[in-house]
Amino acid sequence: MADLRYQAGRFYQNDAERFSRASNYAVADFGGSVRLYRQAELQAGVQNALDRNDFLVDGYPEAGSTAFVNLRYRF
Repeated sequence: MADLRYQAGRFYQNDAERFSRASNYAVADFGGSVRLYRQAELQAGVQNALDRNDFLVDGYPEAGSTAFVNLRYRF
């Protein structure tokens, strides 16, 4: 699975109540899963794979790259 989000032309308001235009950025997430047994599934992926520093509120950057591995068992 893949997810790509692109933001352009977005405005934000800083602490001084001035409006500014945020820089353009893209966030890419990748992941996948494989069935190990009849009831077990392994999931893995990377969020924000490009590790671009983006922010929605001035001075509060969003999280950088994160990786995950999950083991799901259904009974």
